[in-house]
Amino acid sequence: FISSSSLCVLRLCNCELLSDPRIECERLHTLEWHGTEWLREPRVSSTRLKSLTFSDCRSLATPHLQCGALEYLDFSACVSLSSEALQACIPHCPYLRTLFLCGCRRLRTLVLESTSLSELHLSWCSQLR
Repeated sequence: FISSSSLCVLRLCNCELLSDPRIECERLHTLEWHGTEWLREPRVSSTRLKSLTFSDCRSLATPHLQCGALEYLDFSACVSLSSEALQACIPHCPYLRTLFLCGCRRLRTLVLESTSLSELHLSWCSQLR
């Protein structure tokens, strides 16, 4: 559990044992996870978070996001992320403008109802129909 009223940027790279963390930081605007193998169900809550990256988090299956100001979301190479889990996240991010899903091999369908999304990256989503 990470909680802070002053933390603005958090970068977690190759934190191998982190699996189901809960992040509650009211001033956090940037959060980056890279290569965290066992990250499965993170819970992220921040009213000011603008940028969230989960690149190469291969076990990420069910992210729980409460990030009303989020504009940039990157799930690149999150090979365990399903269409259902992604679709459950998006409604909680009404200002999302950029979404990276490159290499998300479990994505089969994609239904995104967003009036703010202007950039979508879907390279190497081999199961997408």
